[in-house]
Amino acid sequence: MGQKLTVNVKDVNGLNSKTDFWVNDTVAALGAVQAIANLSNAAVISAYLTHELDISGISNNVAVAANVETVAEKAKIRLSGPDEGSAGATRLTVTVSIPAPVGTIINAETGAVNGALVTPFIGKVTTYNCLTTDTVDKVYYSRSR
Repeated sequence: MGQKLTVNVKDVNGLNSKTDFWVNDTVAALGAVQAIANLSNAAVISAYLTHELDISGISNNVAVAANVETVAEKAKIRLSGPDEGSAGATRLTVTVSIPAPVGTIINAETGAVNGALVTPFIGKVTTYNCLTTDTVDKVYYSRSR
C-alpha cells in the first residue's frame, strides 16, 4: 500500500518549502528524495513517510550563489500510470513539484526537457491509489508564493 512522502527543503536564502507525493515503499522514497536533491538548488533537510527517513546518504546540490532560483520557483513534473481497471480514466496522473529547480531541467533557449534528469521519478512515484507511473507527460516551470 502506498504512503505519502513529504520532502522538506531549504534554499540558499534560508527559505523553506516542501513537496509531497505518493510512493510504494521506503526504497522508492529514498530514490525519489535523491532525485529531488539532484534537481533542486535547495538542500533536502528532512523527509517523512510514516516516520522520518534517514537521509544521511542523500547528496544535495550545492548552490554557488544567492541569485539561484528560490523555493518560490518550481519545476513541475507530471507523470502518469495506467489504470486498466477504469474505462473512464485509463491513465491517472500525479505532479511532482521541485522547489528551487536547477536550470538544466528545461533549456531556456529551446524549451527542450532534459529527460535523463526527470526519468528517475518513473516507477518510484505512484498515483494516489498506488498505481506505478511509467511516463513523463509534461515538465514545466511554475512560480508560487
